[in-house]
Amino acid sequence: MTGLFMRGLRPKLFVLAMLTLTASRDGRGGLALDPTHDELIRQVARSLEPATAGGHSGELLQGMRELGDARLRPFFAELAQKKRWDLRAQGILGLAELSPERRINVLMVRELETPAQQAMLLGEALNENLLGIDQVREVLSWPDLDPTLEVLLRARLLRSGEKQDVARLRALSGAENPVTGLLALLVLEQAESEESRQATGSGQIFQRLQELPEAERSGALMVLLEHARRERLTRSAAPGAFIDQVLAQSATDANLNAQALRTLLALEPTRGSASWVEAWGRTSSLAARLRLALVALDAVAYADPSVYATLSEKDDQPLLTSMGRAGRAVGARLRSREADSGEAVAALVDLCTANYPPATAWALDACETLDGECAVVAAAAFVEAFGLNRPGGRNAAAGEVVMEAAAQLARLASRPSEADASSESAHDYAAARRLTALLHQAAESQDEFLCRAMLLGLLRGGTRSLWGPSSGVIGPGSPSPAWPGRGSAALATVYEARVDPTFEQDPGRRALLKEIALGWGSLPDVHRTQAAWLSLCLDGQDRQALARVLSEGGDE
Repeated sequence: MTGLFMRGLRPKLFVLAMLTLTASRDGRGGLALDPTHDELIRQVARSLEPATAGGHSGELLQGMRELGDARLRPFFAELAQKKRWDLRAQGILGLAELSPERRINVLMVRELETPAQQAMLLGEALNENLLGIDQVREVLSWPDLDPTLEVLLRARLLRSGEKQDVARLRALSGAENPVTGLLALLVLEQAESEESRQATGSGQIFQRLQELPEAERSGALMVLLEHARRERLTRSAAPGAFIDQVLAQSATDANLNAQALRTLLALEPTRGSASWVEAWGRTSSLAARLRLALVALDAVAYADPSVYATLSEKDDQPLLTSMGRAGRAVGARLRSREADSGEAVAALVDLCTANYPPATAWALDACETLDGECAVVAAAAFVEAFGLNRPGGRNAAAGEVVMEAAAQLARLASRPSEADASSESAHDYAAARRLTALLHQAAESQDEFLCRAMLLGLLRGGTRSLWGPSSGVIGPGSPSPAWPGRGSAALATVYEARVDPTFEQDPGRRALLKEIALGWGSLPDVHRTQAAWLSLCLDGQDRQALARVLSEGGDE
């Protein structure tokens, strides 16, 4: 392909030419598309509609990316050549996720029109672990690199143990954007020798902060603290004098004070725990204590147990007590698998029943940090507590808990494992059995709300067949659950089309999948688009469909 590019053939024309040529030689129908296929192609093409035209390409394209379907490589390769920024970004990210090594193509990023666009895309790649250390080095060699991106990349290299160009960081500290300059100073402290750090300390940072308009200082400090915590800047002044100064000057800014404590707990747990206990003792305000409790939960992997003992001793505040018990139990399990897993699970479920959204979000995130055995039990307990055992009075919040817990079970069930699938000690197999059993229970109870919530989670996180001829999770040829409504049946069919290798041999299910793409079951557009694409693939029309979508959709 490189040779063709060198001869001047545009990538778009090459992709379309190859797609059309291959499609015209396809023995399963060529380019002659029936009316149903036309409708399916139009549904897929909606993913390219601009938001200004009432489209929602971001959501629909994200749904296409979630399929992890190698047949979409030509689609994303074409999007990566579009002029429209949103399509181009989705294409580059889609290709990265489909690459064997899950790495972004930095040459494609290099061709973006502005350094700002490069920075946005590479920043997302950093967050999603799509950028390798060798690629970071390559990007740093580019001319005209966005200064903020350069600082972030140098911090990532420093975190990996590589020495950095101190002179270059000093130059970046004078960047036009004051926050970029401050970030460079923070990284510079990490990169400098011990003698240089002692000579400069954090004075330069605070001097520079004082030069900012007062309205901008708090935001700049929040960015610095978050960066210090994320990149583990433990050698700089950040966990020492810098955070001490922030704490001293932020008494009237509760959010900034909480961010400083959160960073200190992460980088210097002993000092951070002591500072947290002191802050707790200085206030009796419920709002302030809830904020401190969330800071403590974020530090559950490294904070001293005394923090959670302090938090749970207020018996007159059940929510704070629940937060303290959950922090203590989860922290103990993270430190040692000998700790009681049942206590951790019970504490997490109890915390969610308090209906405090920030605590519920933390509890669900904490579930994923636990070891496999404990995570399976905890996720299943969430489904039972907020789904099976709560048939009445459920709301959208309960549905979100069930959906996320089911997604966690699906991810656990789909992890590759070297263990024998016949052994229930394999956590992936245990998760698959548990999730399948819960789905059957929900279907048998004719609970459409619960079935839909669980299936939405399954679509978000699963790649393993859990029922049907190819499953064997609960015995050879595990029967499909008897879904209580059209919505659940439609979601289940989309999932089966994604993961069941026998789906292609079933004309009835294939016909239903087409109807789902066209509106049967009233699924969200993202799942209808997935169904449309999968139907076209099953009919051998994927190449033809892509040729049309790419020639008609988006921009030139």
